[in-house]
Amino acid sequence: MNIKKPKILHKNTSLKVSKTAKYDSEDAHFLFVATTLAFIIFGLFNIVRVFQNTYSIRFFSNLAIILICVAVVIFVRRYKRTDIAGFILKLGLFLNLFSYFLIAEAKLEYYSAIAFLVFPVISVYLNKKRDAFLWSSTFSILIFIFTVISITGAVKLIHEPGYYIILLATYIGIYSLLYVYDIKVTKSNERLIYQLYNDTLTGLPNRFSLIKDLSEQNYQQMILLNIDRFKDINDVYGNLVGDFIIKSIAGALQKVTKSKNIIIYKLHADEFALVICDRMKSEKLALFCKKLSNINDLKRFKYLNLDISVRFTIGVATSDNNLLEKTDVALRHAKLYNIRYVMYDESLSMLKKLENNLLIGKEIEIALEKDRFLLYFQPIINNKTNKVEKYECLIRMRNSEDIILTPDLFLDIAKKTNFYPQLTRLVVKKAIEVIKRYKVNLSVNLSSIDLNDIETQKFLINSIKKAKVGRFLDIEILESEEIEDLDALVNFLKDLKKLKCKIALDDFGSGYSNWGYLPILKLNYIKIDQSLIKDICHNKSAELIVKSIVRFSNQLGVATVAEYVSDRDIYKKIKKIGVNFSQGYYFGRPEEYFMKKPD
Repeated sequence: MNIKKPKILHKNTSLKVSKTAKYDSEDAHFLFVATTLAFIIFGLFNIVRVFQNTYSIRFFSNLAIILICVAVVIFVRRYKRTDIAGFILKLGLFLNLFSYFLIAEAKLEYYSAIAFLVFPVISVYLNKKRDAFLWSSTFSILIFIFTVISITGAVKLIHEPGYYIILLATYIGIYSLLYVYDIKVTKSNERLIYQLYNDTLTGLPNRFSLIKDLSEQNYQQMILLNIDRFKDINDVYGNLVGDFIIKSIAGALQKVTKSKNIIIYKLHADEFALVICDRMKSEKLALFCKKLSNINDLKRFKYLNLDISVRFTIGVATSDNNLLEKTDVALRHAKLYNIRYVMYDESLSMLKKLENNLLIGKEIEIALEKDRFLLYFQPIINNKTNKVEKYECLIRMRNSEDIILTPDLFLDIAKKTNFYPQLTRLVVKKAIEVIKRYKVNLSVNLSSIDLNDIETQKFLINSIKKAKVGRFLDIEILESEEIEDLDALVNFLKDLKKLKCKIALDDFGSGYSNWGYLPILKLNYIKIDQSLIKDICHNKSAELIVKSIVRFSNQLGVATVAEYVSDRDIYKKIKKIGVNFSQGYYFGRPEEYFMKKPD
């Protein structure tokens, strides 16, 4: 597929601001309203004075303008008003100005002269520049004509020639200043937009431009070219040498791609992107990449007495979607395995996931070393008293960039490593410290990994026994996870209950639920899964299942807790059904602090 290369999009065409953009702002609308009101008042004042003197031209022109202004305010859409208002304003001024000079008896009072000077200036901001220039030129020419008439005495006018000369000079002066100011502002804006889209060092379009172009054009091939160990060059030779090399590489790339339909972008400090507009065959693309890595102008650079050599790593991708992401994956793979260049294929997509897992695993290790794991607390409400009964402990991780990560971003990865048992013990330890300090009831989650780990079980029993906090602690086990040894689990739960801990079965009702567990495990609470609770107000089946769970739990003497109570309607429904406790965003999100009562 051949795609036409844009004509230096980043220097002119793509950077032009819409002509109407500056007039569609809140400021323009405010200016329109203020000017329209001022002109209506001006017109009414003129009508009264004109009516007394029965100057029909001025009377009807002002009356028509007022009616049109009112109609515009009422009937025209907000963002079209400014253009129309500007036209009305200039037309009205023209008619008034013409009538003042046409009728010899009409006196051009000072308030009218001020209007002639101020209103046209405002009109520049209400209309497009070209139209404003046309109208202002017309005003100037008209005043000039009557100035000449006054000087020559061809027609007797009420004012002396000096009056018209001053008026003309002032008028031209105002527009000249306005024109100079507008040029200055325009150039400033163009410079800022250019800097937004282009790299200041090389002048090449930058990453922002690349993302913009990818969203607008169906490019299908890209090359990412990364300079190896560029930081070392900066550290050893200094930033001046580094900048020289970057500019030299940019120049060399422009020579290489001059005869080809390729756009060059400067991305990070050490990275260039080449977007190929005319799709190449894979063999031709591979040859081009080899050529890039072997061109001498891209490998050796002389700066004063220094002879510096560089090497590149290249990632290549051909794709109809996510082109930048896939090219980046290819580049990462080449970097990781020290390969000169790599062409993307779907098997490499697993690399990104693996790299992410490795990074998260490293973050978990650092967080454990530096005690960067936190406990968040979500309230559980007693539906009878409408008060907070207890809190569920939820783990969070503060990464090396001080961003708080939720469990879905790291817990599954932790389960695949040897870090998970440490996380469970850390949560238990922190929960016990909170209980001892605040005497608050907390619940802690245990997964199947914890329930099948003898060491974790021993740690939990010994910690609770030593701290004597069992009566404040609930242990939640997940119904959705497999239980390998039911007898061992029952014995473990008995030991916990001897320490006065309460046992809850979490996520009950998610998928296939084993109702036979309920009497065997001797539970204190059943937490009804969110998939049932969130649909309970508009799903009859979900309502019937929840009613069955509540009825069966009551027969066993087990209390029920509804998860995901997100609004008042759900809360009213579960209370009516007879659920004992509620948990969800309606009462509070997980926070680092406790709340005394629900919202």
